[in-house]
Amino acid sequence: MIDACAILEKALEETGLAWAEEKYCGTAKKYVVYIEELQDEFSYADNLPVDDITYFQIHYFCPLFPKDKEDSKEAVRKIKKILRRYGFSFNGGTQRRREEEKWRHAVFHCNILTSNEERKD
Repeated sequence: MIDACAILEKALEETGLAWAEEKYCGTAKKYVVYIEELQDEFSYADNLPVDDITYFQIHYFCPLFPKDKEDSKEAVRKIKKILRRYGFSFNGGTQRRREEEKWRHAVFHCNILTSNEERKD
């Protein structure tokens, strides 16, 4: 079976940013956290599922400074461009200012369709 998390992690490595699943505990000032939301069977052949679709939340954090607003948008565009090359699709997102913590937080949702080779003849 093709592991969607492994594909996502390989793509995140390519961004050059620090990243973690669910919670980042490092010291980088800019980092990505991902959360797997759902994995489900997607397409069928002979009443057997042959593909899976996996949904993720991607969270990008960076320091909150006036110039970082454009930097964070550019970083999100870069992350999405890399994820697209790996086969991800996107469906929504937002950016938030976390004034009390001095962070900018961008979040977007993506998904990937993977073949389940174990189910194919």
